[in-house]
Amino acid sequence: MTISVTDVPIRQLMDSIARVMKFKWRRSGEEGKWIYRLDLNYKYLLNKEAKHDLSDQQIEEAKAKKRADGLAEYEKLMNLTEEEKNDLQKTNPYLYLIADTGLGKSLGKFFEEAPAVFDAIANGRMLELESSSLSATAQSSLMALMRDMHSFDQIMLRNDRPELDILRPSKITIEINNSLDPDSPFSMPTYQLGEIRVRYYHGQIDLDLLDPLSKTALATGSMLLDAREQQDDSYEIPEDQLMEIWGASATDRKDEGKPICEPLIEHPDNPDFHEKITLDTESRKLPDLQLAFAKAAKLSIVSDYYGARDSLLGVLREETQIGWVLDLLCDTFNYNWDKQGDIIEFQDRYWYTKRLNLIQESRIEAWREDVRKNGSIGLDGLAQISLLTKGQYEQNVENDEELSRTAAHARDFGNPEILKLYASLRQDQRTAMLSSEGLDFSTLSEEQYALMKPLRKSIGNEILEAANIVSIACKKERGEWTTGDAIIYTFTPKVDGVPTGPEWVLPVPVIKKDDKKQDKGIQKQKPKN
Repeated sequence: MTISVTDVPIRQLMDSIARVMKFKWRRSGEEGKWIYRLDLNYKYLLNKEAKHDLSDQQIEEAKAKKRADGLAEYEKLMNLTEEEKNDLQKTNPYLYLIADTGLGKSLGKFFEEAPAVFDAIANGRMLELESSSLSATAQSSLMALMRDMHSFDQIMLRNDRPELDILRPSKITIEINNSLDPDSPFSMPTYQLGEIRVRYYHGQIDLDLLDPLSKTALATGSMLLDAREQQDDSYEIPEDQLMEIWGASATDRKDEGKPICEPLIEHPDNPDFHEKITLDTESRKLPDLQLAFAKAAKLSIVSDYYGARDSLLGVLREETQIGWVLDLLCDTFNYNWDKQGDIIEFQDRYWYTKRLNLIQESRIEAWREDVRKNGSIGLDGLAQISLLTKGQYEQNVENDEELSRTAAHARDFGNPEILKLYASLRQDQRTAMLSSEGLDFSTLSEEQYALMKPLRKSIGNEILEAANIVSIACKKERGEWTTGDAIIYTFTPKVDGVPTGPEWVLPVPVIKKDDKKQDKGIQKQKPKN
């Protein structure tokens, strides 16, 4: 919490703390020896939990409806007349391009022949399917789809990719909605229904299924249609069109259902808050800004704090009205403010979701201690961090001043999978992985072997089937990285002792003891209640 009060009755202070933190308070003892206790308000939390569950259900229902409506528009493309297709050029240029490249028909045909793929997209699920499991008709539809995906891809990227060279139609892997993987560094945009990735012997080709009814799809279609009509490789997309797409995607994101949050509190104009102040701090951290505000405005404040990224809010160097400063702070950090008696109370509008993502302080402190002692988090600590959900990582690691920099690459593409495998290993297996010979796959349990899926995929099934010994070795060394001094872990897959396939590189920046933040003014606070 952040508290700064002067000449405030203890009862009023306790009321504010309880209100901000959703607690109840009580007093015991005797005159001069009072003991004040704060207890969780379970009734309030249970009510909030019920609202949270309802909100999640409503969000999922809205997403399901959006997918159903969008896929229905794609299905219509299978039987378009020429006149209907030309009408789309004016009403929905994105769908027009899908239809004009033949992608609409081949996509619909493949959905008919491979209903599992359609169901995965319609239900927002991940799916991996080998083409060998499909019927001959479905494999033929897949080939047609890949050719049309390639044609559409050329329009999207506006370059000459090599023609598809598919030697073995039965040796293809179809992956649906990879970005739904909790370990994915990317999340599926709100204006997208799903994604299709087709891996074949010489590479891969991707198709992002935009919601054809979204503002992003309409703006993207207009831009691509204009670019195609230019028929000039040197043509550059006008900046105003790029800004239009950016604005459309921002609007689509804004319209999406978000985690439950408190409604914004509107405030009538208050002459008492017309006085102008200047914040005496260079910091961009919320607690520092709040304390500077309390000092400059000569007001008492009580605030919750569940951690927050440093804001891009510029330092208020000029005199600014108190009310405007309050609104600016709350808009920047997604907070509410309200005046209760003599105290300004700040509450995180997303406090419930953030509280759910909190983990034990003792675990976080152990990682911090590792950084203080060694300058970085060790492999064991990073493996523990890899087991956190995305929300837990953002809340407890990414928002932590001591951990955020040294653990910055733990969730880079591919790294969570490798770290989760390491987390599952016994001590003797970890020792083997860190040796030059590496960890033999044959020593893995069934559960551990399943975690090796990304690594096996990078090597290739054919190579694995022909190999006698497959292993993975981790080399640890200290060196320079783009961010400076770092511990660099390199994970190398080996087939019969020979390095094979891509390596996974995990840099862990080293924080030197004299490498301190240059923030001036008020001292930083610990980012936990």
